Amino acid sequence: MRVSFSRRMNPENKDGIKISYAPARRKVSKAVWWLILTLVFAPFLWLLASLGARWLFISSPGVIAMDSYPVKAFEEGEISRIYVRAGESVAAGAPLAEMKRYVPEAGMAELRRVKAELEALSGVPVSAAALPRRSLGQMDSMVAHLANEERVMKGLMEKGAATRAEYNQAKERLISAQNEREALRVSLIVPLDQSAEVRKAYLRRYAEMLEEKLRTPSVIYAPRAGRVEYIAAAVGYYTVGELELMRIADPDDPYLIAYVFPENYDRRVRPGSVAKVHLPGSGRTIEATVIEPPLNANSIPGGISDTILSGRRSIVVFLKPNERLLTEESVNGMPVRIDWGIRFFR
Repeated sequence: MRVSFSRRMNPENKDGIKISYAPARRKVSKAVWWLILTLVFAPFLWLLASLGARWLFISSPGVIAMDSYPVKAFEEGEISRIYVRAGESVAAGAPLAEMKRYVPEAGMAELRRVKAELEALSGVPVSAAALPRRSLGQMDSMVAHLANEERVMKGLMEKGAATRAEYNQAKERLISAQNEREALRVSLIVPLDQSAEVRKAYLRRYAEMLEEKLRTPSVIYAPRAGRVEYIAAAVGYYTVGELELMRIADPDDPYLIAYVFPENYDRRVRPGSVAKVHLPGSGRTIEATVIEPPLNANSIPGGISDTILSGRRSIVVFLKPNERLLTEESVNGMPVRIDWGIRFFR
């Protein structure tokens, strides 16, 4: 059989009948097709580019850190007012919160004792108003004993071996002894031949001081300037004197903590070296200087690394930003990325 291709035929005509073909593919159709291909392969291309960049450039996850301190109430009471809000800047000595003092039974007993003595002195002749001289040494020993008892009871309460009521009783006994010791110390300053009027005047002032202390609310002040990170207390919150009410950080002196993998640790991760820091808060890139040698090796905290290696051991490096951070960047614990440069230029 012989096949020949030399004969020219009209593709639009067969046996005298005209055949209509579909129109040729247009540019819009081609663009849609390329768009579909791009959308399908874009994740794979992005993954390859990301892996290539990570292989070519050395980078480490890190966080912004600031020195902070807790604010506590050093006595029992109920929070009645909070003067600040989270994120607000405060000056040193600014009022932070106000609380109603818890009035222990020991304080009320001391006030009743003073008033009873004052009432008794009102009917005593002047010649019988001399003060008895008691031993301060005995009172000091009693206060030391009760202070040790209060510490022991507190430790037992924290371990679950004692109740809060038992600890409060030990604390009230200590406060009562301290008040009695202070009253004795002040009374011994007065000469033995003092008159009843002098003693009554002193008792009146002492009673007024106790009443004022019992009814006057306690105000908590900021020991240093800073910015309120968070507030754990609320109005009506009852504190036992050692719970953290809020925390204040110093945004004027931030630093960076970088977690460097051991294989990436070289001369560029040494004191005095400069690295680039990518800040997610504003999208800026700034420079930071390594300020001290690494102190320890630790695992990368969860949540700050965008790879599956977040639990891996790393070297902790501290850096100082070379320029001031913006307000939206000064967030304690904000994740950042530190770039040390190209891998091969060591």
